[in-house]
Amino acid sequence: MKVAIIYSGGELTTQQPEDYKGRNDEGNLQDVMNALTSLNHEVVKVDANESIFQRLLELKGQVDVLFNLAEEGYNLDIGTEPHMAALFEMLGFKFTGSNYLCLASCLDKARAKQLFVVNGLSTPNFMIFNKEINPDVKINGLKFPLIVKPGKSDGSVGIRRNSVVEDVEQLVLKVNEIIQTYEPPALVEEFIDGREVNVGILGNKRLTVLPMSEIIFNLPPEEWNFVPYEAKWLTKTKYYKGTTPKCPAEIEPELKDEIEELAKKAYTLMGVRGFGRVDFRIDANNKPYILEVNPNPDISRDAGLARMIQAHGMTYEELIEKILRMGINKDDQELRILI
Repeated sequence: MKVAIIYSGGELTTQQPEDYKGRNDEGNLQDVMNALTSLNHEVVKVDANESIFQRLLELKGQVDVLFNLAEEGYNLDIGTEPHMAALFEMLGFKFTGSNYLCLASCLDKARAKQLFVVNGLSTPNFMIFNKEINPDVKINGLKFPLIVKPGKSDGSVGIRRNSVVEDVEQLVLKVNEIIQTYEPPALVEEFIDGREVNVGILGNKRLTVLPMSEIIFNLPPEEWNFVPYEAKWLTKTKYYKGTTPKCPAEIEPELKDEIEELAKKAYTLMGVRGFGRVDFRIDANNKPYILEVNPNPDISRDAGLARMIQAHGMTYEELIEKILRMGINKDDQELRILI
């Protein structure tokens, strides 16, 4: 089979460099390319830059499927990740992973949380701020501590070690920082001080829930237990060193069943195709809360989904082949609002 890998390369131009340190490496691309080659597929690479439209026109009818690794979007602009899938659809290509509607809905974390609430899925209480606030702000009964995030972001961009706030003064400073630095809105939600669990899922309509992975926190007592930007991308920080994934996670059977059911509902609701990850926090009373749904998550060999696959008894190459096949034979699954 002839496969074109679409990836986000090039130099950073439109984003905050500090928020993107470590994000524009080609490890994911190389791992997938090596796997496809070992599976005897013919592979070409296409950078998601100014030449992509013409390049895709040239490849029309010449490739069987596009393997979408353009997680950072067009010219490394995260906000255009959904637009890449829209381009593939517009030109009539088969492609791996989720479509425009799913990617756009999940990237807009504020809207995704509204969908969770409308459909009765447990998620932390939240508010959305579209402009800067002052100390007289009304927080509608939200209970501190709160966590403040960009409403439209990915990969923990804009979520730093000081994103958890404990009073109105800190809240005002952080919300206004987010509004000034990133595209509005700012998403403010109650911080669930507990366990963090990631659930990987494969499938279009027939879903396979993979062994869960838990973040084991080993941070100094003055730090909040969560996974900010530092924990994902800055390898020398205490957050990176103090947040270790464990897969499979040790979770009580009843709680595990509840999380699996919630994960499948969220995955289906948001219209995820092929592969995805649903992230949870679990409070002291063992109640799970959906944080977000991640379509097209990182599938490099050292990423979370690959660890889950290994625990499931599949090889990395089998994962890549399965994703490829699901891209070719995907069902017509659209975003559903299950009212």
